[in-house]
Amino acid sequence: MKLIIALFLLSTSSFAQYFKQDKRELLQTTSPSSIKVDDINTYPEIFLKDDSILTHRENKSGVINEPYFTGVDHHRLSASFQFSYDYEDITKIQTLEALYLNRFDQSFTNAWWGLQFKRVVAQYNAIADERTTDSGDANSTANLDRTTNIQSISMIGVGLAYRFKAFADLLNSDRTFEVIQVFGDYCFHLDSTDDEKYAGYGYNASYSLEYRSSNSFFYGAKLSYNWVFVERSQVEEEKLPDRTLVFGWTQFGVELGYYF
Repeated sequence: MKLIIALFLLSTSSFAQYFKQDKRELLQTTSPSSIKVDDINTYPEIFLKDDSILTHRENKSGVINEPYFTGVDHHRLSASFQFSYDYEDITKIQTLEALYLNRFDQSFTNAWWGLQFKRVVAQYNAIADERTTDSGDANSTANLDRTTNIQSISMIGVGLAYRFKAFADLLNSDRTFEVIQVFGDYCFHLDSTDDEKYAGYGYNASYSLEYRSSNSFFYGAKLSYNWVFVERSQVEEEKLPDRTLVFGWTQFGVELGYYF
């Protein structure tokens, strides 16, 4: 009897070790396209933690089409239009953004790297505080003129993103995902007050809530914060505070995109 119990415990321990090893090997799998439905059903805690199986049912026949595993998503291309959170005038800030994300290879983590282009058109006083010159005069004629003028900023950036399902789980929706993004940007700015050209650096961080309407297409909402520091060429003995501009603003908007 003792021998039987010992053999049982030994086999149980061996099976547990094998199971753990099996899971480790699955986590190290480098080709999501090779995953079978049986694998997903056997280890849903691995494959469906941040991904989903998308199914479609034909209205007429009621037949479910071939399921799609979002773990094979590799590229993400999107465009968004964002505006001011000031409900009295949402057009104070208008931004058009194009974004490309690429999922890191050889990994089941949901980390992505990406490229971004943003074009911002905004009223000066919607994205910056009163500008104080080196003389300390925040209400000079030039500054008062600038507050109502339109500013344009072009931003080209490189950054990282992470796709996950947190709030999406509360919605109990396999088609809802969340994406957080952080980008560093090189910025070009044109001040319409005096047509001066500025250049500098900035960053932006955003949160997207997206809904997969099909295997590839998605739409959703986006919230972002942006910060920009730009300067122009020095004129004579002009000091740095007199030739720099700093902007910071928050926006929300809508986003459309495509996975492939």
